[in-house]
Amino acid sequence: MAAPLPSVYFLGIAVTVSVRGIFTGAKLVDSQDKHVVLLVADHYETMQVLEQTFARAGFRVFGASNFEQVISAIQFQVPDIIVCDTAIKDVNRPSLQQNMPEDLDLQALPFIFLCSTGPIHEPGRHLDLNQYFNKPFDPIALATLAERTLAYRKSLLESAQADAPLSVIARKVLRKEVLRELQRVQRYGGHMSLCIFDILEQQTDKSFRPQHVESIVLDRIADFLPSMMRTVDLLSRLTRRRFLWIMPGTDGRGSHLAVQRLMSSFVGIPIIEAHAPLLMHAGLATAPDDGLSYEELLDLAQQELTQRPIRPDQPTPQQIAGK
Repeated sequence: MAAPLPSVYFLGIAVTVSVRGIFTGAKLVDSQDKHVVLLVADHYETMQVLEQTFARAGFRVFGASNFEQVISAIQFQVPDIIVCDTAIKDVNRPSLQQNMPEDLDLQALPFIFLCSTGPIHEPGRHLDLNQYFNKPFDPIALATLAERTLAYRKSLLESAQADAPLSVIARKVLRKEVLRELQRVQRYGGHMSLCIFDILEQQTDKSFRPQHVESIVLDRIADFLPSMMRTVDLLSRLTRRRFLWIMPGTDGRGSHLAVQRLMSSFVGIPIIEAHAPLLMHAGLATAPDDGLSYEELLDLAQQELTQRPIRPDQPTPQQIAGK
């Protein structure tokens, strides 16, 4: 194995730099275009391989071996991505967020978790902000996954910036409201449901090809949708076609019925100037049945939308059970 790259330390945190790198006490001065990766591992050989892998791939590298060092590292400089051995406890987005300043949001910070046991994850089949990679790992494949995950995050951020003026509720405000509602559920009981739904292209009888929907139509729908929901519900526009709908005090059955009612009403929205009705597909997750973490519920709703979407006129779980 090649000799390890030189490291310096800040608050007990190993900072690995290239031979040309300079540590100034404020930031690393090397190529300012480089991505910053925070590597988290308490095994010397694992950290050594990770440092060499990402330094050779062109990253600026920080290292940490426990939760406290990760907190210090992020407060010193927020990385572009975190690669973490799952043997290190509590290093995840929710736990870290609780220890961050109020104005530092880690919601879009991607993680790659290195797993010793469990099912083999096939990297690259589905990109997300949480990736899992089995040990022992292929260094080239790991660095490639990190680059692809960062490209995925960039596309998400660009989409969010493009749609920010169109959001019904600012995303940060929405997230705080959801966390407050989850705390209420955890403390006092009851339910809260989270729905992600897509507005699909128009389908016509004459052609199997979807008909293009003008952006102005989607914008009108975004403005009109809140009038079709309860005043206590929250709505945020994630992309031009995708929306996040929060339903406080609503269990799985109630949210499923609410989604079906919205889908039924959707085809008759008077502001849609279309030759054929637009359709919706939705994915649901409910607290506490599916979890009490905002990120966990968001991921589950996304999976449901992708793998088992609710479609118009689909029977409710209760109707299915009664058959």
